[in-house]
Amino acid sequence: MIEEFFKKDPIEKVERELRFLVWDILSQKYGEGWIYNEEIICKQKWADELKKVFEKDKKIQHNDNIRELLISYADFFDIKKLIKKNRSLFESVFSNFEVIVGYIETIIGLRNAIKHHRDISLNQQHLLIGICGEIIDAINLWRIGSKIELDRIVLSFNDYIATEGKSETQILSEAIEKINEIQNIFLHSLKSNSIEIFNTNNSSDFETVINTQYIKIEIRTNNKITPDSKIDNIEYKTIHSRLSYKAECPVSLDLIMANTNKTYRVIEYLLKGFIDINRLKEWSERQAGLTPGSSVATNGSFDSIDYGFLGGKIRVQAGKHVNELNEICGKLSLLNNINAEKWNPHSNITPNDLIGFMLGNISSRTIMNLYRESLGK
Repeated sequence: MIEEFFKKDPIEKVERELRFLVWDILSQKYGEGWIYNEEIICKQKWADELKKVFEKDKKIQHNDNIRELLISYADFFDIKKLIKKNRSLFESVFSNFEVIVGYIETIIGLRNAIKHHRDISLNQQHLLIGICGEIIDAINLWRIGSKIELDRIVLSFNDYIATEGKSETQILSEAIEKINEIQNIFLHSLKSNSIEIFNTNNSSDFETVINTQYIKIEIRTNNKITPDSKIDNIEYKTIHSRLSYKAECPVSLDLIMANTNKTYRVIEYLLKGFIDINRLKEWSERQAGLTPGSSVATNGSFDSIDYGFLGGKIRVQAGKHVNELNEICGKLSLLNNINAEKWNPHSNITPNDLIGFMLGNISSRTIMNLYRESLGK
């Protein structure tokens, strides 16, 4: 696994990330013309040097339409000098500034060894992957505005009652029976895993809530017979179930789900920190080349963004939620609109995977492979 990741060249990746970071930070402070300001840059006539490299690259590629930022042609050593010279600006990204600069110097040393075809040891490969990862993680956290720290996972399920040719009494009776059946399935799973049940609150025949220290399960529908779903031209009344699982629960979600034999259609990762959706959207478009399939905004500020695969049948979303303390926090979601007997993304897809995809660090192909693995394929 280490060797496979190493082949993807973490040095190239961290160089690219640091170049974009330097451009973003200094452009925000001084405007895009900073690259010509000799009080800011690392040496005199630096922009002229970069232009020469740029023009040479155009000739080599026989392409006059290259649209790269000049900083893309900067030497890695100059990037380090820029960061050090403008330390006060970059401390907002790297709270452990001296440590990060030390990491960059280590990367430069190992980069030079590799560039000159000198072997580096397996331990050095491990070190390189680790420090590159830490730098990229710090940059990603700065971009989205918060550390990715999981508060809870929420799973959403649908069960259906066919309505065609049935009386009002029959439809509502079947709905109540289905709610009781689902409740018993979850109660059995909780008891099988020795989870203490605080209470079961049946506020009506059509709504029940199971409460434990770490898990809350809500099962509900309305008391109307009007169909609210159609599958293969057959109309149904939907029973909605929602399982909320706190990250600190001592019993794994795998064990709880294994005893239910139920498949959810939506997984939400509710985070402890805030996600800056505006910055995430901007970076997704610029770095990953992603355009949201849909988005929701309030007063010009984005509340959620949504990216689709397979014609929208699979959706990755970033948004907001309000926690128990009435604080606005981040939320990442994965939706599956493809009928599947088994789908368990909680086992192999993490919040970091979804953020990594939106930031361009994880490819669409990798996300699709993770999706197939979650189907058990």
